[in-house]
Amino acid sequence: MIKSTLKYQKILKVGNSLAITLDRDFVTQTGVAAGDQVAVNYQPDEKVVSYAPVKDNGAMRVADKATGKYEAKAKLASAVTPELEEWTKKFLEENKESMKKLANL
Repeated sequence: MIKSTLKYQKILKVGNSLAITLDRDFVTQTGVAAGDQVAVNYQPDEKVVSYAPVKDNGAMRVADKATGKYEAKAKLASAVTPELEEWTKKFLEENKESMKKLANL
């Protein structure tokens, strides 16, 4: 299982763009590689950027827990409708305390 880890990375200037490097531990745990295609989700209001590695068929690469190998198993998160995303945010906010208790079980 991939463990969530807080890391600090510098933002680099690459031509007219900015880039953030991925450290070796993250690359090893997730199996991402240079040249992989990713779907990026920007949330400017919250200053959050997230991504999902994708294959040509639009499927996200997911680790098989038994083998540790990465296989296409799920469709992109971008297929989630804005209504479902809004409902989920509202649900999590309304149930914040319960979610914290569940996380600590």
